Amino acid sequence: MWEKVVDDLTAWTKVVRHEMLRCGWKDGHFLIHVHEQWGAMHAVNMTCLANGATGMWCGVCIEGAGVGHADSCTALLNLIRIGNTKVLDEYNCKYLREAARRVTEITT
Repeated sequence: MWEKVVDDLTAWTKVVRHEMLRCGWKDGHFLIHVHEQWGAMHAVNMTCLANGATGMWCGVCIEGAGVGHADSCTALLNLIRIGNTKVLDEYNCKYLREAARRVTEITT
């Protein structure tokens, strides 16, 4: 089932981004917010970012919502893992894991 969710959200992201550009909204932000569902939240995040989303609305750790949601810590680490050097330039990733751990301690 989760494959269909990833495929659907990929298609929707491409279409919305295309319409944004077609209508002249080149500087507009297109944020995604994904809750845990069938273990696909990280795959959905990465796919949407790769297909036109410009960012995420999320917390630093997965425990930010009662049902869990895709977190910025995992997304940033995944982007670094696949070679996105802009993330390293933009964020202080040295302390990312520690920040997520501390937020988890506070919220649980």
